[in-house]
Amino acid sequence: MIRGWAARYRGILAEFGYSAAQDRLSAKELDGIIGRPVPLGRIAGILRGKTVLVVGAGPSLHRALKVIPGLDLPIIASDGALRGLLDEGIMPDIITTDLDGDTKSLLRAGRSRIMIVHAHGDNIERLPMVRSFGNVLGTTQGRELGRLYNFGGFTDGDRAVFLAEALGARKIVLAGMDLGSRIGSLSDTRPADRATKIKKLKRARVLLEWLAGWSRATLYTTSGYIRGFERVRLPGLAP
Repeated sequence: MIRGWAARYRGILAEFGYSAAQDRLSAKELDGIIGRPVPLGRIAGILRGKTVLVVGAGPSLHRALKVIPGLDLPIIASDGALRGLLDEGIMPDIITTDLDGDTKSLLRAGRSRIMIVHAHGDNIERLPMVRSFGNVLGTTQGRELGRLYNFGGFTDGDRAVFLAEALGARKIVLAGMDLGSRIGSLSDTRPADRATKIKKLKRARVLLEWLAGWSRATLYTTSGYIRGFERVRLPGLAP
């Protein structure tokens, strides 16, 4: 677990009313399901020293999808963005998911791509889906246990950034990561859950700005302003 994460995790529990005990129960369940996790070194081999594109499901994703196919970069996608990428013929290298994205897309990607599956108190009933994935690494937002890691991060999108930083990416570029008061069309969010979703996006922004204060990677965003991330255009990037 990265230094300083425990305090931020306590803040998340307090803000959203989550249960650390339920998070740990889910983590134990996931650890029991994962037979042989994908080696961490294999994931690091994809990311270390590279310019890594992290793709979220924000409103600006539709613009990013027009140029992503022309980029020769490792891609980590949040599960909300996965369907949009697959519809454009783009198969990301790594997917970060808590399993609440489009099921068909997750199962399709899970046959060949690396799935970073997150356990938390609200997704215990979805964890059996992991048995259908070929290359899995489990994560938890509490204390690490068994074969599960905690790289930091809260939502699928910002966890992807924390993962890339932890495994040695040289540059991290965000696309479709608006983290504002608008929710992307690919994010399957019920009207009753919109307020909570926006709170989660704001918390993700706070966590990324915290990461920017100590990250070894150079950080960029092609979406909205995030303190510590330089705003750039995708076509101008070089690996």
